[in-house]
Amino acid sequence: MSDTAMIKAKSLLLIRDGTAILNEVTTHISRGKITMLLGHNGAGKSLLLQTLHGIITPDSGEITIPPANTQKMVFQKPILLRRSASQHFDFLCPYIKQTDKNQWFERAGLINQMHTPARKLSGGEQQKLAFIGALASKPDLLFSKKLPKTSPQTSQKRQKNLPKTSQKTPEPPKKDLPKKVKK
Repeated sequence: MSDTAMIKAKSLLLIRDGTAILNEVTTHISRGKITMLLGHNGAGKSLLLQTLHGIITPDSGEITIPPANTQKMVFQKPILLRRSASQHFDFLCPYIKQTDKNQWFERAGLINQMHTPARKLSGGEQQKLAFIGALASKPDLLFSKKLPKTSPQTSQKRQKNLPKTSQKTPEPPKKDLPKKVKK
């Protein structure tokens, strides 16, 4: 793998029930970059992520990727232990100091839910817990199907911390939209 490549996949083929779900997929994902995978429902995005992560073995093709112990995957519906949110985090990150753990919970807006059973958190809070657990463990590679949603308060705080710029965002050129055709 080159120095800039985090992931290389060549000619991945995944067949299910006689249908090629992933058909000759080739990709190169650079180190140090955030990469999004977009596609319509049923396009195979989740299967590709699971294949790249090593959860699913392709029928053919090559994958070059960092070792599994340096990767994390946050699922859309996180797998949570029967513990408090704090204890769940401790399980994921056993060597994190209490002060650092508090900072992770504060950043995620979960500081008041630390002692709540992890499974009683809302779906968005569960995703945030899974995310901070994955990020705090400092993986080389993080897979996620969906980013956690933020509250309006968190979004406002982030906007306040953005650097000020005097440049105005250019407006997209106005184009005539195609007229609807009546059938």
